[in-house]
Amino acid sequence: MPTGTYVVAGRPEAFSCAPGPAGWRYASDVLDLVCDRRFRTARVQVRDGADWVRGGRSVLDDGAPVMTWVTSADPGTERTALADVVDADSPGALVALARRVAGPGEEQVAAQLAAVRFTAPGLAGLTVRLRVARDGAERHDGLLAERWLLDDLDTGVRTSVHLAGDVVLWATRQGGHESWDVELDALDSPPSGVGTVPGR
Repeated sequence: MPTGTYVVAGRPEAFSCAPGPAGWRYASDVLDLVCDRRFRTARVQVRDGADWVRGGRSVLDDGAPVMTWVTSADPGTERTALADVVDADSPGALVALARRVAGPGEEQVAAQLAAVRFTAPGLAGLTVRLRVARDGAERHDGLLAERWLLDDLDTGVRTSVHLAGDVVLWATRQGGHESWDVELDALDSPPSGVGTVPGR
């Protein structure tokens, strides 16, 4: 089970993550994310100080995926969006978005995803269209790192990610008014080669 510390936009984020028979989980003080085996969001909690969002995925009668969530600002009101993944200012979300498209070594290299993005301040949910694509691989500190590009199709913001298994080695987000960097500061155990199943 990988544990360690990221530095996200200059602040530390201690984390642990682990695959299991039902899927994958990432836990930190910012993001608690549980995914199924196809890396769809099963359950999520995002925190920013006293603000929080809690939610998860369900399926409508017509089979369409929907994310449902409540916020600390209005816990009695349930919000929904047509999506099956989340994006947040945490490396755990980057792992899940990439692995929603392909596991390590899988052939599929790109897909368009609908995601609900929760960002500070306020953690208001915004539905975004992302093109998520694998862009090769290279050795990084003794690990085989896949390069991923996550493009927001509405704003042009691009996030570049170097990913080894279920650990982000580094990432940067640029475009518009956004600038956001991730560095892996410490890793106490090797990344997990996260298992996936066909038929994403």
